Amino acid sequence: MTITATELRANIYRLLDTVLASGVPLEVERSGRKLVIQAVGAPASPLDRISAIAPRDWIVGDADSLNAEWSWGEPALVADATAAASAKKSGRAVTYAKTPRKTGRASK
Repeated sequence: MTITATELRANIYRLLDTVLASGVPLEVERSGRKLVIQAVGAPASPLDRISAIAPRDWIVGDADSLNAEWSWGEPALVADATAAASAKKSGRAVTYAKTPRKTGRASK
């Protein structure tokens, strides 16, 4: 792509960012002569940046010794969600069980 020096002056930062991101050189025409702006070296890929991260020892021990018991929530709510999903697939109306709500307020 060839531009004039005036266009370069008006949009220099945007054009430099474009050259760095794309790797395509930019030609600038000034007084009948051409100058070339190009990035030196290949742009860093996201994989290069990820591989540069140092490994961490966040889990000490083996995975089998971890206590990984957890649930999606209260069993009644899980049952309601499962029933609603199957009812939606079959086109039936969905009804939910009444469960007490936790409001966080003290009762009088």
